[in-house]
Amino acid sequence: MTFQVRLKAIASIRSVGSSIERAWVAHWAGPWGRALLIGVADRWMLKELVFASLLATLVMSGPVILISLYTNLPGEALYSELVWPSLFSIAPMILYHTLPVLAAVAIIWCYGKFSSDGTLVALHVAGRSDLSVRAPALLVAAGATILGYLLSSVIAPHTAQNLHDVLYSIRHNLTPALLKAGKFNAFDRKGDVIYFELRVGHNKFSNVFILRKAIEGEERAYAAKHAVFEQNGEEQFVVLLDGSVQVLPESKNEIKVVGFENMVLPMAKTASAARGYRTIDELGTARFLRERESALRDPVRATSWMREAMNRFVIPAMVLTHTLLGLELLAFSGVLTARKREPIALICAGTALIHFMAVLAVEQVGVNVHWAWAVGAVLAAELVLAAFLMLRRSGRIARYV
Repeated sequence: MTFQVRLKAIASIRSVGSSIERAWVAHWAGPWGRALLIGVADRWMLKELVFASLLATLVMSGPVILISLYTNLPGEALYSELVWPSLFSIAPMILYHTLPVLAAVAIIWCYGKFSSDGTLVALHVAGRSDLSVRAPALLVAAGATILGYLLSSVIAPHTAQNLHDVLYSIRHNLTPALLKAGKFNAFDRKGDVIYFELRVGHNKFSNVFILRKAIEGEERAYAAKHAVFEQNGEEQFVVLLDGSVQVLPESKNEIKVVGFENMVLPMAKTASAARGYRTIDELGTARFLRERESALRDPVRATSWMREAMNRFVIPAMVLTHTLLGLELLAFSGVLTARKREPIALICAGTALIHFMAVLAVEQVGVNVHWAWAVGAVLAAELVLAAFLMLRRSGRIARYV
């Protein structure tokens, strides 16, 4: 779309749409409602902003998600079917941290582009106020905030539980996908091991040897030509075919050898059943808030609770503070009026730095709860500076500065 076409579309905003709707807004919503009225230019700007925000979030968050995946999973698990549930569990936890800064930076960058190609000038020529010109940015920022709260308070706790189950399963349970041929694979803290020569299928092995230690000190060694690992509900078991078992009592005076055609050998419960505990980051929002009083009475739990509260309720709101400050800095530097492009990259980098400092302070809350004041100071500084620049731009404090 050329600039002339945009100008014609923007200039006709007052005549486009329903006159009844505009009259209703003018009567009931007042000047703020009229400023936020969506028109042709606004819809075009909204599409640009939404696309840029989604693209920036998906492209820039991808490497962070992969790094987190490689950090949390052992090397052999990365090449098993466990990588996909782990990936979908980690992604929401990363996204609600990166969404605020990436959406805000995308909005700031787009408004710099709108200024350089003359779109903002045309909007002001058409009689639009500063607030109405920034309405698409505020709408996208509000949408990103809602999405961030949905990720942090609803989706992330559920996926965190899945991730903890996967990690527990890797550490304690027998996971066929992680077993290696030709090696003694430990699968329990009791010292139990399994050895096989060939993987026939996903959960089928041949020439299998299993050593298990009973509670009373008895050792049992199972040897079978074939083994099939199965799961029934919360129970894991292995079906051994055509083999024998050697029983070595604690006294080790004699060895009993028993042959079998097939044997079902219980192994362990699934991770979700065996773990028996829940961490603070996997609690639903309602239960998380109910845990507040008891958590704050314990200094160790208090730091974990406060850090999780900051992650859930403060981080998603930063997209609004970043956007407000970024747009005011664009106006202050002359980008929104003089078609300058030099300060845009600097403002975007400054926004990313502020977000990084805030996230770093939130993580430090897990060590010392007083770091929560630093997080609050960052947000307050953004809001105060944005308000100052807005009042200065409107001329309300011009006589004092």
